[in-house]
Amino acid sequence: MNRDEKSGLIDENEPKLSVREQCEILGYNRSNIYYEAHPREYHSTEFREKVMARLDFWNTTEPAWGVKKLLPLLEKEGLHVSRDLVYELQAEMGLKTIYPHKNLSKANQNARKMPYLLKNMRKNNLIWLPNLVWAIDITYIKMDMSHMYLC
Repeated sequence: MNRDEKSGLIDENEPKLSVREQCEILGYNRSNIYYEAHPREYHSTEFREKVMARLDFWNTTEPAWGVKKLLPLLEKEGLHVSRDLVYELQAEMGLKTIYPHKNLSKANQNARKMPYLLKNMRKNNLIWLPNLVWAIDITYIKMDMSHMYLC
């Protein structure tokens, strides 16, 4: 018998056999009888973007605040979200909570140390014209209903 057939045989109002005894006879886990699947909420893109905007705001103002501190703030702002959704959106946005980690001052012995290549050029005045040295940065820009990255 499959799971649904066994579940249909168990009668919770049976006066002679308890639910436990019926489950033991059928070799069926009692927790399956009481289990109700929790429906996963699928939020609209608009709602997710609102939450992402607020997470971005709070991450820039208070980068040390984690999900436990952010949830009540989002609730006050009328955004009812779960802890899992906040984790999911933070991972999607690449946001990480800043906190002191263990042994940050110790360098990894296997780590390759990269030299500062502009040091000698600056000492010898080899950088004296515009466009001799370039740099790049990536910025997150909030749009009406989405976001984009600017390089």
